[in-house]
Amino acid sequence: MEAVTPQNLGQFVERYEPYQLQWDADAFLRLVYWACGQAGLTFAKDPVGILIL
Repeated sequence: MEAVTPQNLGQFVERYEPYQLQWDADAFLRLVYWACGQAGLTFAKDPVGILIL
């Protein structure tokens, strides 16, 4: 990002900081689940294991 906005990097970062995405494990797994559903992937009804991050 520094190469794109070299002269006002601090101003750019400060201006768009409220829109920064904050990910936790639960939000990430929900996104993956949604994306897989959109791709038409099916899921087992009885999961074999639990993914722990």
